[in-house]
Amino acid sequence: MIVIPPEGGELYGPVWSPASDQVAFCSFVDDPAHSVAHASVSLYTPKERKLLALLTRTGEPKTFHRVEYVAWSPTGDRLVVSELVGLYESEGDLVGWVMPASGRKPLELPGDTEVPAWSPDGKQLARLRLDQTGEEPRHYLDVVPADARSEDQSHLVVRPGEFEFIDDLAWSPDGRELLCLASRKTRAVVALADIGDGPAEPRIVADLGQNFGFGTRIVWSSDGKRAILADNTELLFIDVRSEKVERRQFPGEVVGYSADAEVTAFLVEDRLNVVLRGNESPQMLLELDNVEDKPVDVAFAPDLSKLVICADGKLWLHEFAKG
Repeated sequence: MIVIPPEGGELYGPVWSPASDQVAFCSFVDDPAHSVAHASVSLYTPKERKLLALLTRTGEPKTFHRVEYVAWSPTGDRLVVSELVGLYESEGDLVGWVMPASGRKPLELPGDTEVPAWSPDGKQLARLRLDQTGEEPRHYLDVVPADARSEDQSHLVVRPGEFEFIDDLAWSPDGRELLCLASRKTRAVVALADIGDGPAEPRIVADLGQNFGFGTRIVWSSDGKRAILADNTELLFIDVRSEKVERRQFPGEVVGYSADAEVTAFLVEDRLNVVLRGNESPQMLLELDNVEDKPVDVAFAPDLSKLVICADGKLWLHEFAKG
């Protein structure tokens, strides 16, 4: 099944609802001729073949809008969105929104919001912030209620200056820690930050070196023991207690994997392959021409019944055979 949103443009960032019945995705249309960039977040329900626009930013000339991040709440009734808003060809601000999946009016979070992560109970959000009070801007982490209306409700978790930047966050299944994929002293690291009464120094659990390619999402394994993330043609499994790193190599670039990496998608030239763990004969699902010139985003439904692919301005939906 193929879905082509009416606004067209680049499609990216697909994320499935916890119930595996809806998928949210982003679109971006850059119009240099009119110095404007449009953005939207849409929700697709495969069973009903229904497409709902949750957020639409058409913008005025010389304005810029791009959705940077989308994540479902664990309860499946809301999404959090981080949107870059500014003037065309200039720096902008990152605005956070909590959106009902029904399409009702969203709530704007107080302060700037980047790479937001839901708490396991869906009541709080951790987010990356930017402190601009000193000579140089510095990143830090705080936690706010998901219905926050004032910055006074925020709780500092990681002080400004601990990291050069933080690329992604994930809240531990027990709600006690935040997993951070970050840069410290020009090296990529995976760190754990306690969510307590006050900020504490994060503990580095893995040093990934200077050549790590950022831009991947980091996730917890369902048992809360390992961090999982991709690095080009490898999947990394990091034991957050022993700090041991296991690397699983694939024949091509890893572009998607399920929660515990039972199923992994990777690209070999112009072919997308999906392979079960330990299966040496990957199943080809789709052949895309000139994939190297197009961003490809892949997301597996939590129940592993479906796979969605964003590529070439289209949303491709593949349903796996039962059993």
